[in-house]
Amino acid sequence: MQEQLRQLKVLFDQLELREHGIKKSVWGGSALNSDFEPDAEDFLQAAEDEFELIDYAGALTNAKRAISCQIDEVLECLGYPWKRKQLKEKLDLIARCGFAAPRILKRVNDARNLLEHEYVHPTPETTEEALDIATLFVNATRRHFQMFMGEFHVGNGGERIDQFHFRRELVFTFNDNTSEFRVSGYVDVSPEDAPTTHSSVGHVSVSASSSVFPTLIKLTVAGDHDHKVAVAFHELFTMFREAV
Repeated sequence: MQEQLRQLKVLFDQLELREHGIKKSVWGGSALNSDFEPDAEDFLQAAEDEFELIDYAGALTNAKRAISCQIDEVLECLGYPWKRKQLKEKLDLIARCGFAAPRILKRVNDARNLLEHEYVHPTPETTEEALDIATLFVNATRRHFQMFMGEFHVGNGGERIDQFHFRRELVFTFNDNTSEFRVSGYVDVSPEDAPTTHSSVGHVSVSASSSVFPTLIKLTVAGDHDHKVAVAFHELFTMFREAV
């Protein structure tokens, strides 16, 4: 919903937060879980077992299942309806959220398509590569969800008052029960070790139905990696400018 983007822009404008010099401080997070069964690791183990038994077609099939299952689990945890989405749409969404780029995943899908539609039997090398790709993808995405750093503060770098806070700041909190961000704005914030003195200027909730939600996920999974954080902020401010 564009309304959530508009409301978020209003908060940024009220606090006079600008792209140049903006900073993010990671506050904390928690694990995100789903009820998938079997899950991606089960399919990976099956693929490994079949590879050892020289069942390369079975191993490749389960490697692709592991990737597909992991993608669906990610979307489930983020609050996206995924059951009726095509694989390409899912991969595009995963990429927009800042997870592993799907270029390398396409190679696994291409090999699976050869098996299904052109009856080309996979070679040991192709299968082993698919297993490696599936394992890397599953492990990389699970790392983010084992500790999803969805609590962070945003402010102008020149207004930092301690390790986490800014004199004027936005506090982002991801609620894993509702799968949405609550973004709250504050002014006159006090340092962590001082008596609390701040005033609220409002808040907005941002859910998966909003066009800005994938960018907030990208900002989250960027952690404290400066370049990735800068890329996510640039994308966010571009959306603000285009919304005018």
